Amino acid sequence: MDNKDEEYDKLFMNLYDENKGIPDLTYEDFYYKNKKLYIKNKNFLKNKGFVIFYAAWCSHCKKITNLMYKFKNEYINILNIGAVNVENVKNKNDIIACNANVTTLPHLMYINDVDNSLIRYNFPITEENIFYFLNMNYLN
Repeated sequence: MDNKDEEYDKLFMNLYDENKGIPDLTYEDFYYKNKKLYIKNKNFLKNKGFVIFYAAWCSHCKKITNLMYKFKNEYINILNIGAVNVENVKNKNDIIACNANVTTLPHLMYINDVDNSLIRYNFPITEENIFYFLNMNYLN
């Protein structure tokens, strides 16, 4: 790895860690069809979950990382969570963010476990709101 790649990686470091249960997803994990974004990563197919779009420099994104890990750990057998670093242009994540119409960060989408499409989560990203959403949509 040359110095340029090392500088890039330091600048746009990932906030999430697959070893802790939240993998960073890339362009290869999605497809776009009929103005809808779908997940095709085998670990997410026909499963309930969230995809969080973030940037490493975003203070609001950093604040919710522990919350995402908390939900992943509490609902480990029920809920998948993946993360997309929108600044990772090497893996074309900027294209995914554009296809998902990400206009603010962090940006949360939930996975429709019937067709694997991503649907915008239209509520403030708080523990109470996510817990309520999960109970109303996924845990009943």
